[in-house]
Amino acid sequence: MRPEEQAQVVFYRSMLVITAFSWFGCYTLDFFMTSGIDIIDPGMQKSALEVADLCAGMAALAAPTGSLLLLGAVLKALGVAAVAAVALGATGAAKLGSLAGPACCILICARETDLLVRPHLQDGRRRGPGTVRLRHLPPG
Repeated sequence: MRPEEQAQVVFYRSMLVITAFSWFGCYTLDFFMTSGIDIIDPGMQKSALEVADLCAGMAALAAPTGSLLLLGAVLKALGVAAVAAVALGATGAAKLGSLAGPACCILICARETDLLVRPHLQDGRRRGPGTVRLRHLPPG
């Protein structure tokens, strides 16, 4: 793998890690707020969700798509939509702009799953990375 490709992969996976931590932080704050702790400002949750959507969009824009043209086009469009929604302030609770970030993550996971499963296709059947084909069984 060339250094540019490695940098691209490191960048989009880093964005996914930041997205995960932002969502984790948001829902941890939600847990504390519903438990009766009222010192937490709800604006912190909105900011965490905006960071998550922004990073998910940036990950979608940076993710290599290879030969998956349709998935790549949809992924790039959703990435632009997620970044634009954050830039325009169209994210937050019950706003349509908040759907683009999670959709980016779902498509990136579908891409990663395809890349991990495709090399294990044999004889027209899907085999997972942990499966073993038994060719010869000893006589019982």
